[in-house]
Amino acid sequence: MNACLLTYQPSPDPDPLQISTSGTPAQGSIDISVSSVGQTIYCRQIIIFVTVGDTVTDAYQEKPTVSVNTPKWVPNGIEENIPATQLGLNVPGTFSKFTFDCREPTDYLITYRLVLTLTGTVNKVPGSFTVNIVELSGTTNDKSTFTKKMGAFSLTKALPQFYLKNFVATLVDKPTVPATDFKNGDPIRFRWESNGTHYQLFEKNQSKPVY
Repeated sequence: MNACLLTYQPSPDPDPLQISTSGTPAQGSIDISVSSVGQTIYCRQIIIFVTVGDTVTDAYQEKPTVSVNTPKWVPNGIEENIPATQLGLNVPGTFSKFTFDCREPTDYLITYRLVLTLTGTVNKVPGSFTVNIVELSGTTNDKSTFTKKMGAFSLTKALPQFYLKNFVATLVDKPTVPATDFKNGDPIRFRWESNGTHYQLFEKNQSKPVY
């Protein structure tokens, strides 16, 4: 099988993905950005294969969920427990198969932003795993000439690390609008994303936390 024509750029969140522990399941997402990188490429189907299980080469503990950023494409069918040998891969483990179909032939030409997302519980073993991709594509808009092509990329699972991101301050009555200026005495709402379990907020020149 020939190599994929389209380019697939993965963006894990968190980066790297963090493994689950016995007491804390860890959610992890993989955004896969699909682009033609200046080429004329038509595509009507993309299939994602991701390993599921509890070994070092598996990604998720169980079947993840999938989504897509545009209504031009739709997830269409999920299969589980596919042996790697069925994919022509000489690796251990089984895969979950996710099929994405382009709805309309007028959208086969990939000139727009296309992001496929996998989200699920990362397993408990650090290491590397491979995501395999099969696309049905061609260089003309004649779908009868489209052929299957295969690609892959590898990602890492790491031991849990503390993170804190997207820290934002807002007015209490405008919780969706970030702010940097506040009137003296006005209440302030702080929000952030983190995997921590305990937080303290300090005021300038004060040794005790205000929260």
